[in-house]
Amino acid sequence: MNGTQTIELRWFYQEDLPTEIANWFNTLGSNGTEADARTDFYLQSNSPEVGIKIRQGNLEVKHLQQQFDKIDIDEFGESNVEQWSKWICDDRSAHPPATGKQGWIQLDKVRQQRFYRVEFDDPLQLIPIGTPRKNAVAIELTTLQLYERTWWTLACEYLGDNISIDRQFLSIVRTLLVNYPQTRSQPSISGGYPQWLMTIARDLSISTD
Repeated sequence: MNGTQTIELRWFYQEDLPTEIANWFNTLGSNGTEADARTDFYLQSNSPEVGIKIRQGNLEVKHLQQQFDKIDIDEFGESNVEQWSKWICDDRSAHPPATGKQGWIQLDKVRQQRFYRVEFDDPLQLIPIGTPRKNAVAIELTTLQLYERTWWTLACEYLGDNISIDRQFLSIVRTLLVNYPQTRSQPSISGGYPQWLMTIARDLSISTD
């Protein structure tokens, strides 16, 4: 089982992905990959601190280690910054579970990512997918289909150790978002997938018994 530590910031929006956002993301450059379409299966949880999912036959578990004080990022408003631990059992033997009353949620995604090497005294350097990601930052744009509703999510994630949230991580985030379209509405939710899924289940009064 492989384990990693991440610092993450994520926003969710309930709407179709706006063309202006898709066009902006394309201006970030290409790392030689196309959009990745996949179906993930999440175990419905009553805790925003634990995420369990099956992705492409792998079992993945995420645990919230720390939630930092809310910070203000320009047009996004107040946002959560979180530190997560993630473990992946990558034997690809897990089968897609039955959804519905068994407590599993099917989430269809189309995800795009860009990875950058972080050298704190130098500009961010775009790196190909497959390059070792230690001390790297990713920006992700993903469209979501859940319960016949459409969402999209934007996230920034740092994979590494010994980073200052205020002086380094947030500086990186603002650099990546410097040309983000200024006309967007406020996000519906700022937080990780477990919190988002809990909110959806509560709003729709979904039972997982």
